[in-house]
Amino acid sequence: MKYLVYGLFSFGLLFNLYFFAFPPDRISPLSLSVGDRYYSHLNDWFFFARNNNWTDADKIEPSIDPIDIDFYKSIHHPDQIQQNIDRLLTKTDKTIEDWLELAKLQLRIGDKQLASQSLNQARQLDPIRDDINQFYLQLKK
Repeated sequence: MKYLVYGLFSFGLLFNLYFFAFPPDRISPLSLSVGDRYYSHLNDWFFFARNNNWTDADKIEPSIDPIDIDFYKSIHHPDQIQQNIDRLLTKTDKTIEDWLELAKLQLRIGDKQLASQSLNQARQLDPIRDDINQFYLQLKK
């Protein structure tokens, strides 16, 4: 009887430790399911990308289908942002939308001064446009 109680206690303890280490919302990286492992890698990639840890995200990237991450990466990865900034800067006839996009991209990389200059260019093209003025006031705060 004593061994049965110890056995049940040990089983309960191990059961609780397992779910503490791998809660149901977190898939075990040791899972036998290929889909579960892929989903775990994808979640890890998004975790690193959201925290701006692109070095670790780039290490996981080869195990992920590019279709699943290309859009997020094109908006948030510093290299991609810089490419978009360079593309807009080389454009000869910039529209108001180009200047606004340029300001948003410059803000994303943390360059408030250049973003402010881009917004000033947009305001010169259309000084009464309300969304530009609101964006400009938010930037100046």
